[in-house]
Amino acid sequence: MALALALFERLRDGTLFALLADTGRMALSNYLLQSAICAWLFLAYGARLMGSVSPLGALALAVIIFCVQLPLSRWWLRGHAYGPVEWLLRALTIAAWPRWRRSRAAYL
Repeated sequence: MALALALFERLRDGTLFALLADTGRMALSNYLLQSAICAWLFLAYGARLMGSVSPLGALALAVIIFCVQLPLSRWWLRGHAYGPVEWLLRALTIAAWPRWRRSRAAYL
């Protein structure tokens, strides 16, 4: 744990830190997207891979999905203030429509 903390502290100004920060800002949207992808891959209405993927294969699949979500989250947040599900949750909790798009100056 100490090594991981030291590594993240060193990478704070780097691209990896920014990618992880953007992915964290869209955590609920990313979680639901991961769930939908895995449901499609493993259940009967999709590719039906349940029981045919080894634990190592499942770990590799999880890493691949997460690595795809890293730049996808960054791309989304360049033009939007929140992730799609985070926006809906914010709208429900404050009983008003929050801004959908970022201001132009925020992402130039």
